[in-house]
Amino acid sequence: MIRYLYTLTYPEEPTDVAVLGEDENHGVTAQDSPQTQDESNVGQSAATCDVTLSLLDQDLHVHVLGEKYGIPDLKKKAAQHFEKVLEGADSILEVFSIIRGVYSMTMTQDQVLRDIVTAKFYGEIQHWVQDKEFMETLRDEGDFCADLLSCIIKENLKQYEATVATIQHPCYCNVCQATLVLKRWVSKRKNVTVKKYSLLCEM
Repeated sequence: MIRYLYTLTYPEEPTDVAVLGEDENHGVTAQDSPQTQDESNVGQSAATCDVTLSLLDQDLHVHVLGEKYGIPDLKKKAAQHFEKVLEGADSILEVFSIIRGVYSMTMTQDQVLRDIVTAKFYGEIQHWVQDKEFMETLRDEGDFCADLLSCIIKENLKQYEATVATIQHPCYCNVCQATLVLKRWVSKRKNVTVKKYSLLCEM
């Protein structure tokens, strides 16, 4: 059953369909479009966006289906395809409906697609904070706003710790003369401090 759903939803080798027309003298030929090059580019861009949104929506529904019927492999496949499509999506793509869809159709404890969407927008946050509709989405979708804020804090902490790790500190303990190392403390209020200490004196 799962293999059938895989094949039905995610074909191994998608085929390209060409629009063909009949020519009285030359048989079957590709039809030429009378539109200009600019119009053609705009049309292709719009068609690409429509296809991308359609694929994302399909993956979302398949993921929800896998959750409903307890098929983890189907959920995983849908999430992988969802992430791949979203990564390749243009930043100007209208994806607000996808955000709302993900957060309305998935449960709070099912963070897979939510984390993918959050990571996508975190990576382009400087672009999106200038978008009026994005800010309206943040106001409307409280869970998405909370997830995005959590992602920002975690990523900033990772960058901070990576920077601290590169600091040279050739200091020595006055008691045991051992080289001091850095230690990170997190208080009950989640405040982070980094101090130097001696491994030998701590033993």
